Amino acid sequence: MIAVALVVSIVGITSFIGTRCYGSAPAASPAASPPGVDGYHRSEAFTFLTLPEWFIVFSADEYAGFVRRQSPSEFPFLRSAAHYWTYYGAVCDATHDSYAFETGYHVMLGVIGLSQTAEYAFKALYEGSIGRLSSWLFTHDSAEDRFAASLAAEYGAFMHETPWYRFPFIARLRTLWAEVPLWGPHPGRKWERRVALTAELAFKGSYGWVMGLGSQAAYGVEDLTTYARVTGASSAAVQAAGGRILSGGEGGAVVALPRYERFTPAALRLLDGGARFSDVAGNDEILVTVLAGADMVFDSIPGASVVARQPLPTDASRNRVALRVAVTELGDAVKRLTGLGASMEHLYDY
Repeated sequence: MIAVALVVSIVGITSFIGTRCYGSAPAASPAASPPGVDGYHRSEAFTFLTLPEWFIVFSADEYAGFVRRQSPSEFPFLRSAAHYWTYYGAVCDATHDSYAFETGYHVMLGVIGLSQTAEYAFKALYEGSIGRLSSWLFTHDSAEDRFAASLAAEYGAFMHETPWYRFPFIARLRTLWAEVPLWGPHPGRKWERRVALTAELAFKGSYGWVMGLGSQAAYGVEDLTTYARVTGASSAAVQAAGGRILSGGEGGAVVALPRYERFTPAALRLLDGGARFSDVAGNDEILVTVLAGADMVFDSIPGASVVARQPLPTDASRNRVALRVAVTELGDAVKRLTGLGASMEHLYDY
């Protein structure tokens, strides 16, 4: 049954990518890089394609916040898994006619999407039956529950900076057995949770090790710098944002900023200080996500259009909204969004 489910899933995901994401647009010829700055340009498609990948991080955060207050049996696993594919489909719609098809990245998105969907489907089945029964019969506040909640928070924070497969699952498994008492109140819940945690950590530790080997072979060491042209920012302001000015010139100063998680606070700090971007990694568009009320309207945001909008899996009153924003309008767009009450979540670099 597992083998059949795996084959069906692979066929389904391949069909999804082939019909929804594949495009034959030619690769764009990048403009000349600033003198002495190798690797300045990256494909603009990546600002969109990183959204589903980051959603997995946000989902881990949401789960960690949820289990601090409620039983994991109540978490909407299947709804969250479905959101991954909705976001993935939305960014495919935004890219397949305009950008060259990024084969390796789509393979990666298919693999991690399948992994998350399989994990959440299993958890929905387990937590909706055995987990719910043990919570109803005993409690969801055993020592193992508290360990799991702390672990979820640590894991969510870890994923903001580091790929999930580098998390020390096996070390945390040892901690579970060495530091969490074997006996105590609600022994039925304790041992149900202990067995479930042991199985999860052992499996993720083994699977993560394999994924780590594959990722290192495929991508090597990732560059942790994003380059951009910025106007209206002093050297001190750029340094305070975690970057450095490389050169000045027409179109703004060429700056090096931190990539991935740290790009968002760095860029927002520069924008808040009055700086404006001329381009980021040679691109004139960038994807932004905000958290906003379900009734918020985005028609008045300068240089922006909605790519995807979904309610949070655990709070239908709030939406995660992905916006395609012109880089030159980013400062005004951020000011307008925050003025309307939206919370800036992430700026997706390349």
